[in-house]
Amino acid sequence: MRRALTLRISFLASLLLLSPLSPGSTYGHASEVGSPPKSDWAEIRVVDAETGQGVPLVELRTVNEQLFVTDNCGRVAFQEPGLMGEEVFFFVHSHGYEAPRDGFGMEGVRVIPRPGEPVEIRLRRTQLARRVCRLTGEGRFRDTLLLGYERPLPESEHPGKVAGQDSIQPVIYQDRIYHFWGDTQRMSYPLGLFRMAGATTPLPEPGEDISVEHGLPYDYFTDEKTGFARAMMPLPERPEGVVWVESVFVVPDASGRERMVGHYSRRKNLSTELEQGIAVFNDEQQIFEPAIQLPLTATWRKPTGHPIVIEEEGIRWLVFGSPCPNVRVPARYEDVLNPGRYEAFTCVSSKDAGSASEITPRQWRWQKELPPVDSARELEWAEAGTIKPDDTRFLPQNIDDPSELVRLHRGTVHWNEFRQKWILIAGQLNGTTSHLGEIWYSESDHPTGPFRYAKKIVTHDRQTFYNVCHHPFLDRDGGATIYFEGTYTSDFSGNSHKTPRYNYNQILYELDLTNPLLHSVAASVESRLPWIEPSADKTHFVEAGTDRPFFVWGVNYDHDGPGRLIEDYWIDEWETVEEDFAEIADLGANVVRIHLQVGRFMNSPDEPNQENLDQLRKLLELAERNRLYLDLTGLGCYHKQDIPAWYTEMGEADRWNVQARFWTAIASVCKDSPAVFCYDLMNEPVVSGKPEDGWHAGELGGKHFVQRLTLTPGDRTAQEIAKAWVKKLTDAIREVDDRHMITVGVIPWAHVFKNAKPLFYSPEVSGPLDFVSVHFYPKAGEVEAALAALKVYEIGKPLIVEEIFPLKSSLEEVKTFIDESRSFCDGYVSFYWGKTIEENRAEGDMKGAILASWLEQFREHGREIRNEKKPQ
Repeated sequence: MRRALTLRISFLASLLLLSPLSPGSTYGHASEVGSPPKSDWAEIRVVDAETGQGVPLVELRTVNEQLFVTDNCGRVAFQEPGLMGEEVFFFVHSHGYEAPRDGFGMEGVRVIPRPGEPVEIRLRRTQLARRVCRLTGEGRFRDTLLLGYERPLPESEHPGKVAGQDSIQPVIYQDRIYHFWGDTQRMSYPLGLFRMAGATTPLPEPGEDISVEHGLPYDYFTDEKTGFARAMMPLPERPEGVVWVESVFVVPDASGRERMVGHYSRRKNLSTELEQGIAVFNDEQQIFEPAIQLPLTATWRKPTGHPIVIEEEGIRWLVFGSPCPNVRVPARYEDVLNPGRYEAFTCVSSKDAGSASEITPRQWRWQKELPPVDSARELEWAEAGTIKPDDTRFLPQNIDDPSELVRLHRGTVHWNEFRQKWILIAGQLNGTTSHLGEIWYSESDHPTGPFRYAKKIVTHDRQTFYNVCHHPFLDRDGGATIYFEGTYTSDFSGNSHKTPRYNYNQILYELDLTNPLLHSVAASVESRLPWIEPSADKTHFVEAGTDRPFFVWGVNYDHDGPGRLIEDYWIDEWETVEEDFAEIADLGANVVRIHLQVGRFMNSPDEPNQENLDQLRKLLELAERNRLYLDLTGLGCYHKQDIPAWYTEMGEADRWNVQARFWTAIASVCKDSPAVFCYDLMNEPVVSGKPEDGWHAGELGGKHFVQRLTLTPGDRTAQEIAKAWVKKLTDAIREVDDRHMITVGVIPWAHVFKNAKPLFYSPEVSGPLDFVSVHFYPKAGEVEAALAALKVYEIGKPLIVEEIFPLKSSLEEVKTFIDESRSFCDGYVSFYWGKTIEENRAEGDMKGAILASWLEQFREHGREIRNEKKPQ
């Protein structure tokens, strides 16, 4: 998790606001590093603060507009007369990375360049994918070599003299990896090669990985006279136009011989096609040659995109798409050449798709008459209201803002062993920071989707990064680490700035699939959270409309490590909440208890706080994506500084009215979400006190967890007060939400006082409450007494222990308490405070060790009992 790093960055960033940057400072600024080779050049190296690896494509610009760009090792070699040994300010810009800002908002660093005294600039990565290197073009190690370092990647015997290259097409053929690119630039003249360039790289030995940190050792197919890359599909008899080959794949012919095949297009320009067809590779001449021509009107009965091979119905299919796999043909050479063998994937029921009745989004099928449906088509339907976003297959919702539908533009779909999913890496048309520069990740159980949600993993600021391609042959760690490349250029961006050396070249990125922020994108219509409700006999929980039992195994997410409540950081540090929810899900929890304060949700006695209500709606979506349910505990007044004076000064009647409006506002937001497990009216209410006592009963760790319902009980009994209060608040909820369960989390007085009886769960009070919630912390040596006290709350409704933790006993005793009470208890809710097992253990103190051990036990215990039937 990067959470600890984020907190450190926030702290240091706050320091930056107080003082200007100084040379030689630490995080995010310039600092001295180890001894370099002897050189007359000054070394500036930019590294990823999380990994320490050099960051390519970082622009350093002086105040007089001198521009320097880091090479593949993250280095800049600096030697400017008049500036050596002088303090120089560099503006820092790097796509997907962030430099610190000083008190004036200047994003950059101060450096004193001196030969032999390298400085290091550490940047925080703000995107999920790490930029690894530039794969093509000259000068990839320009600055590293000027500084006297050895070349990290040996020079190829046939480097190709390439200046820039467009759009990769990779394929494994005859024990080599073949790489083909579109238009290729040369340094000797503005016009380059426009009939495909190619190169090969060796396959690794079994069990070995391909080293990619500094690039790939391309061995180009070159012209013997010039040494420049030669045409891979020359077509000398038809010299007019450019020739592009795409969708390259290997398929057996009738004799069993493997053939390398692709679709070719000869074009006058981007908009005018002169010829198209299917090309086959001539192994002797090492070029592509036409196998068949196709009519220019053939729009889909042909190879497109980056194909995959799957087996269905006993047939091996080649499936094409860009990136949506929506066209298939039997994986035989003769079938590939036969347009009549191609099938398209569609949800349109007839050729007349003009009306909604002809679109059947739940009935997708393969057929030969209609064209395939893709992301663009689904977006048209969604914007017209013809289909709902949840009914699409190739139009994922932005996981961070489900109101945004991501129109996919070029990419790949491949099977991933680590995720055990089909993963999609694709560009977006009309992204927020760039027209074609944002890259998204999604996954599904099937290559044809549905790809329900997508997470942005790469962003480029007003630059293009298109035709992205994931390379499974580069995967590492059993598929946990993957690599993809794309074309980086200013074309189509509307930005006149062309990054020196990088413009119109291939950039490689790395993505860590162990990152929990990626794990929730697999959610689909079929896997949407079921609603939870009491069983027909009211004895336990079930998934709504079924008899499948639901056993609560959750955590209280009541505060983070420093003691902040979720409302303190869920707007400015939303990524922290995302990471925590992913980690909670990884622990095996299915319920998260959230505590909502009155002061954060009510601006005045009558006005709810819309900003926090909107954030609550966002939290519901996050919970559903992580398959977590929320126990929404309200009316918190834990931090006295957050309690409005107008609320403290109110009498009972006005206070109850505010509480009712609070719950009406919360329920109005939550009423349609299956991710709400319940509304908990208040944490540990105490019925009455005296005016001099105040509304809060005691303090624990700087927080006030207990509140009184009245300070003027008069002649009313405790049951009468509790009954009236419960009825008022449940009525307020039921006005807008008649479905979600309601409870009250109470102190188990039967565990404190001998012969004590439930108050809120007495026959007089408990009627509107759907289940019983009590808070238990068993004492050492008194597990049996705790079990006896818990039995008191078995009143014929589902029962959960809403708070439990080894606060006063050992881990083993808490486990015994859970195991011994499972025959009549329907769930347990412990605690999670923003640190994983590993992070707690790394603290190196007693508290961290206890928390790590408890979370480890919680995870393992949950695997045994979550969603199991009660023992008999």
